[in-house]
Amino acid sequence: MPVFPIKQAAELIKSGAIPFGPRTEPCLCRGPRAAHSGATNGGRCAGCTRDADGNLMCPKNCRRYREDLIYKLAAAALDTAGTSIGDSLRLADQLERDQHYKENPREPGQWSLGASDAGACPRAIWYRNLPPENLVLAPADYREARIGSLIHKQTVKSLKLLYPWQEFEQPVTINGLDRASAYDRYDEVTAEVEDLKTAGDWRWDDVIDNGVSLNVWKQVALYALGLIEAGRPVKTLKITYLKRCNGHDMTETVLFDLEFAEAARQELLGIAAMLDLAADEAEGWDPAAHDGEEYDPGDLLPRTRSGPGLDKLCDRCPFRIHCWKMDEAEELGRSPQSLVELGQVPAEPDVIWAIEENVKAKALNGEADKLKKSTGLLIEGLTPGRYGPGGIWTIAEQNFGGGPNHKLHAERLAANAALPIEQRQDPDSIPVPKFDQVKHSIAKKTPKAVLDKDRKAAGLPLRKVGEDVA
Repeated sequence: MPVFPIKQAAELIKSGAIPFGPRTEPCLCRGPRAAHSGATNGGRCAGCTRDADGNLMCPKNCRRYREDLIYKLAAAALDTAGTSIGDSLRLADQLERDQHYKENPREPGQWSLGASDAGACPRAIWYRNLPPENLVLAPADYREARIGSLIHKQTVKSLKLLYPWQEFEQPVTINGLDRASAYDRYDEVTAEVEDLKTAGDWRWDDVIDNGVSLNVWKQVALYALGLIEAGRPVKTLKITYLKRCNGHDMTETVLFDLEFAEAARQELLGIAAMLDLAADEAEGWDPAAHDGEEYDPGDLLPRTRSGPGLDKLCDRCPFRIHCWKMDEAEELGRSPQSLVELGQVPAEPDVIWAIEENVKAKALNGEADKLKKSTGLLIEGLTPGRYGPGGIWTIAEQNFGGGPNHKLHAERLAANAALPIEQRQDPDSIPVPKFDQVKHSIAKKTPKAVLDKDRKAAGLPLRKVGEDVA
């Protein structure tokens, strides 16, 4: 562990020698770095003069710039005292990323494309690999992701203590892809590959309701494919989600399916081929030869999500403003989806199509609401429990209501204020009434993780990716 000049730095702060705002990065001679000679100000101090014999007269013998470590520590300590934990995590995350890219540089002709891109929006992959010159990144909030990374790191650290024979966060090469990927957890004894993921509320609810998506399974299937091609056994794939806010966890386990894994690889190879084509098109495109037609090589890798305001991943994507032409849409008073799908000057057939689609959707929505209410009445009062083959359906009781009744509270406060002063209660003593709680029956799919546990307990074989659980 390095030794820091703690006491000297504390004394320097106490002396008031460290200014707020811009600092001079002084040398040990106390002259500012800018006063030192050389292109990088690394030479001798400009304030140093020589005597008649040509000897430097600097009292600190400043023949070159030498960083004042005491001053540097004192300044860093003052800056750190005003830095939030959130900012510190952001800075540490950036340092880790910079170090990773330094240790794993992208060679000429390589694309940044790995197993973690399986199922990702191809357009986002294009932006990352071939960003257009006019791209300005949109503000993006990565705080949830950083907390997820911290949970992930600590989880792996804990698992390493418990299971020393297992492998964690090791590189694996998938043939055909330029860059190595890294799996989270591999047990060669049981021939199982596991991917660990953290989730916020919306992602957790989606996984509970619908199970792990096929796009997520593609990633761990590619890790398994790389291990198999390296001569190592894989029988099962596992994905575990940890809920960030409360530590709840759920796991799904499936049999490894070579056909599914190969399809995932071909999907990424197809994206790599489109990146090659987009790079060639961008380099050789001549608007003059095409009647001034504007061309976006990113069109070769289409958007696969529904856009800002509709898709939470789009809302967090740093490329969303350019991708969905959000600034231009705002100027025109249109939505990004309208501008991208229909163009700047929509043709009448396209407008008619949009109207028809909207009318159909509203009609479907109305029918869906009626159907939801009528079918909800069918299960009202039925015995809670699991139904169907393997218990794939669940009826549960859920409390509704019980929230504050502000309207009734306001009426009571008004009635109290209308009383003679000697009869009035202290308004703060009048409690906020609550609506009555009512129990309703709700129907839902039994989580796939629960069904997988049931199958295992019953000695039934594991399912494949996408296969019905029951």
